[in-house]
Amino acid sequence: MKKINNYFKMIINLDVLELIKRIINDVFFVSLITFFCYLGCELMFEGIISNYFDLNIILIIVLVSGFFIFFSSPINTKEKKRNSVREIHLLVKFFFAIIMALVIYFKLQVFSYLSFFVAVIGGVIIYFVFDKKTYD
Repeated sequence: MKKINNYFKMIINLDVLELIKRIINDVFFVSLITFFCYLGCELMFEGIISNYFDLNIILIIVLVSGFFIFFSSPINTKEKKRNSVREIHLLVKFFFAIIMALVIYFKLQVFSYLSFFVAVIGGVIIYFVFDKKTYD
């Protein structure tokens, strides 16, 4: 409910660009979680999702919204304090990006070289978009 109130406040204040960024950010995370849930169901019970819906549609939404988030967010060049929590967060981000890249690669393996290219781009997008402040 709090998120919906923030959206309405942004509409009233006419901060349209920030509103679009937040909507795309939410679309990215919702479609990413949906993709993983559907993929898990599909791997456990063959045909439960693929008989009715193409998972590549959600994968395209994840990649396109991640691409927009990646290029719309400002690059922060400030030095940050190194601590163990930050290092663990970076490690989790890295492994999550690798897992997502592997999932994309194996899902699109039919396209040979194109699947590798899309998997690398997807992994990089996941790594740079998945920041602590976006899901707090």
